[in-house]
Amino acid sequence: MALVAFLPLDFGCGGSTPSRLRLNFLTAGIAGAGGTVTMSPAGTSCGANCGSFDPGADVILIATPTGSALFAAWEGDCAGQGAVCSLTMSTDRSTTAHFRPNMNVMFVTSGTVTPGTIGSNLIAADTFCSNSARAAFLGGDTWRAWLATTATSAVDHVGASVPGWIRVDGRPFALSMTDLTNGKIFYPPRVTELGNVRSVFYAVASASHVDGTVATGGNCADWTSVSDSIFIGNAVATTFSWTLQGQVAGPSCGGTYPLYCFQVDASMAAVPPPAVPPGGRRAFLSQSKWTPGGGPAAADAICQADAGTAGLPNATNYQALITTDTAAIGRFDLTRGPWFRLDGAQVVATAADLGAAAGDRMLTTINLDPAGNYSANFNAWTGSGVSPGVTTATANCTNWTVAGGTATGWAGLVNLTGLFGPQWLFWANDLQPCSTPAFVYCLEK
Repeated sequence: MALVAFLPLDFGCGGSTPSRLRLNFLTAGIAGAGGTVTMSPAGTSCGANCGSFDPGADVILIATPTGSALFAAWEGDCAGQGAVCSLTMSTDRSTTAHFRPNMNVMFVTSGTVTPGTIGSNLIAADTFCSNSARAAFLGGDTWRAWLATTATSAVDHVGASVPGWIRVDGRPFALSMTDLTNGKIFYPPRVTELGNVRSVFYAVASASHVDGTVATGGNCADWTSVSDSIFIGNAVATTFSWTLQGQVAGPSCGGTYPLYCFQVDASMAAVPPPAVPPGGRRAFLSQSKWTPGGGPAAADAICQADAGTAGLPNATNYQALITTDTAAIGRFDLTRGPWFRLDGAQVVATAADLGAAAGDRMLTTINLDPAGNYSANFNAWTGSGVSPGVTTATANCTNWTVAGGTATGWAGLVNLTGLFGPQWLFWANDLQPCSTPAFVYCLEK
């Protein structure tokens, strides 16, 4: 039998066709900013945000911001290019266009530095800020660290003419350098460049008073000595303490600390002030201090008198946020909207958050009184040892009827958010003698 060999047939097609290559693209943004990406040529669709191309094809991607947003940076294969990116399809590729609001941003760094090695010209600190912002795809041309030296204040280093800053989450920090140095801080600087939120006491290298001048004896010998001690700010604080909370004892300049970083681009828009929305309830710090006595009604009277003097609507609808025989939050209607300070800063996301038994739920501090004063490092009477939502460790001057003797009551620090263990610092900072005058937190019912 003859054997027949079967050979491959060539119909003139030149062999198999090379596989097409995929280009995937995404968009991302901070603080609600967004945009679109278009490709030219469009390629063949290979799913959402995906085009396929022949090997060697040249593709242009264009990132276009929506509304007043700005293009910030590319991540992935377009990294380092401007809003118009050119790619050659030599392999599968992917990229993400990042967008941001057209306002200057500030953040506390997620990483740390050794402050005693920064150097007196602060270049290393500014570079650390720039690199942190770049790694988070925040864009921005110029970033400055909030640090003071004997020769240059933090205000002069950052720049006095910048039209305000927002945090990475879009909430306003301060509307101007004047507001910042006067203590008018809307939300604590507790958000990192990555959008993470600090929830505990957090020491930040600063060595700066609120007016920007150096805290003498606490700036690591102008940031050149690891054997000195450092003055730090607290990232979960607002007025004043955000920049100067205290001094870390010992040779603390050899430790590691994050920095506050401020974008200082002159082309950015002004930061708009927040406002109390329809349905939002108001909260304020009493203008006068109260010495316990007369029961809860006496504290309520302080709140209602302050509201009336300030001309707030429904002045008699305010009560003190204090623990009585029940949890403090039980004095308020949790089915209504959340509370806002008189300057529009939102205190909690929902009314129920103020009644939570655990976890840090405060968005900002209640340290603004009806006369427009922002208080720092003062106590407000509260009456229990964890949060407004529980009666744990109640100490309330015998339901606010005792003003002397050895009785004590819990008080919170008015310019702090965050936690110390389970304790909400705005609520349960320490125990005070009941003979001590202190402020009261006043909320609409």
